[in-house]
Amino acid sequence: RLGEDLSGTALFKSIKGDSGYFVAPGDDPGEGRKLFAYSRLRGHNRLSGFGWTLLVEYPLERIHSPAAGLKKILLWVLTAVTLAAVLASYLISKSISKGIEVLGEAAKSIGEGDYDARISMASKDEVAGLARTFNAMAERLKEAVESRDLEIAERKRGEEKILQMAYYDTLTGLPNRTLFFDRLNQVTAWGKRHTRLAAVVFLDLDSFKTINDSFGHDVGDWILTEVAGRLKKTHREYDTVARFGGDEFMLLLNGIGHRENAVNIIKNILSVMKEPFNRDGQEFFVTCSAGISMFPDDGLDAVTLVKNADTAMYRAKDDGKSGYRFFAPEMNAAAVERIMLENRLHRALEYGEFEVWYQPQVDASTLEFVGVEALVRLKDGEGGLISPSEFIPLAEQTGLIVPIGELVLRTACAQAVQWEKRGCKPVRVAVNLSVRQFKDRDLVKTVTGILKETGHDPNRLDLEVTESVIMGDLEETIRALTRLRNMGIGLVIDDFGTGYSSLEHLKRLPIYMLKVAQSFVRDIISDPDDAAIAIAIIRVAHSLKLDVIAEGVETKEQYEYLDRLQCDRFQGYYFSKPLASDEVFKVLIKGRASAG
Repeated sequence: RLGEDLSGTALFKSIKGDSGYFVAPGDDPGEGRKLFAYSRLRGHNRLSGFGWTLLVEYPLERIHSPAAGLKKILLWVLTAVTLAAVLASYLISKSISKGIEVLGEAAKSIGEGDYDARISMASKDEVAGLARTFNAMAERLKEAVESRDLEIAERKRGEEKILQMAYYDTLTGLPNRTLFFDRLNQVTAWGKRHTRLAAVVFLDLDSFKTINDSFGHDVGDWILTEVAGRLKKTHREYDTVARFGGDEFMLLLNGIGHRENAVNIIKNILSVMKEPFNRDGQEFFVTCSAGISMFPDDGLDAVTLVKNADTAMYRAKDDGKSGYRFFAPEMNAAAVERIMLENRLHRALEYGEFEVWYQPQVDASTLEFVGVEALVRLKDGEGGLISPSEFIPLAEQTGLIVPIGELVLRTACAQAVQWEKRGCKPVRVAVNLSVRQFKDRDLVKTVTGILKETGHDPNRLDLEVTESVIMGDLEETIRALTRLRNMGIGLVIDDFGTGYSSLEHLKRLPIYMLKVAQSFVRDIISDPDDAAIAIAIIRVAHSLKLDVIAEGVETKEQYEYLDRLQCDRFQGYYFSKPLASDEVFKVLIKGRASAG
């Protein structure tokens, strides 16, 4: 032992007491024992003086016995660890299996379109982490799907809007021209194979332009939508009603069987359209004219059928409006004439072929000529004249009435100045203003320019407007008329009694005279109703301190009757027919009318 006497006896005794032995080299330590030899023992390798090696010896049982126990312990530990591992593996396997099953169900739900499917797990293991990743992925997928659906919905709405714009009228919601032709083509193709009758009906509103120009586009658009609503209620479910444009509508009556069936449908439509349209207490009367072409008798293709229905519609208008006409081959000649007349109007404007004639106006108390009305005339190329009743309505429809009206105003003002220079007593010149002219924003500028250009005195210019002009925006009408009146121009209501103006409106207008319509004067002697209307007009005018002029006075009896009613002025064939400028100068220079 370290620190003790290492003499042989003491060391031997010390080791002997600890069951240790000194064994000389080469000696057998004996069976059942195990030797542990050390070449070095903490710095001691040999016992000095003996030549011995120090050996430490323990019996085998003392060495094996702890090892056997340890072995058992290790075995139990290994068994426990194995069981724990198996159990843990089972539990983990079951947990993972359950998680995977839940993941599978959620994935299946998402696959079936339920993008709100989510996994809820309270644990913090790898499966829970996978679930959180899945939920995040599902949320992004939902956002992507919602974004896709929104994009698809927007694209679909855009496509529907494009389709709506391409095939439907934006104002009324009715099929438009394109869709109507498409359906008509289908009907004609089917009809050729199965020999079925169909009718194409062209509808045009009567007097719509007057209302639209007088009351503005808001009222005009409202009337169009109301008309569309009535048409929807009158046609059959399998028919087509379309808006062609403007105030034109089309009906496609499919499989009607007989012409009489088309007649019954059209009569019903015309009857419904005669009912007034009421807007804020104001009634509007808008009738329509209809032209009908039959498939296959009047055409085998869509274009021909529509063209022939259009031709028949114009014949219905010529025959008095608010009626219908079936197409007949001879109508094509009238349609061609209409086109030729429109071309004639364009050419007459371009080459200055319009003429202005004048019909004198007579003062009732003195029978002196106090004015003339300027009337436009157009020669037919063969020395005769085209009736204004033929080309004026067409000029109104085409808009040519505006440049024609300016031409008449400029010519009449210039002519009046020339008459005065030739020695004629100054007279008033009356010129008609169409609704289109009156609604022109440059009207005052145009009139002012013409007066300045010709040198005519505005105090001797009368502008005649119809009641339809004052049926629109009253305040705007008053402002426009007041601007003209402030220039010194006289304002006259033409054809009074044929429109729907109210006395409330009448008293606010800066006018100075009413003109009794020729339709009331014509039968004033024989028709008590016309006489009563004329009497009422004259009395109302005088009560409002307005003058009255009667046009269309053609007989002595008419003149005397109106004179007794204290009519202020007369105009008509009884005093003078319309004359060219040189001829009317000869009449005016006389100064006084020779009645009859």
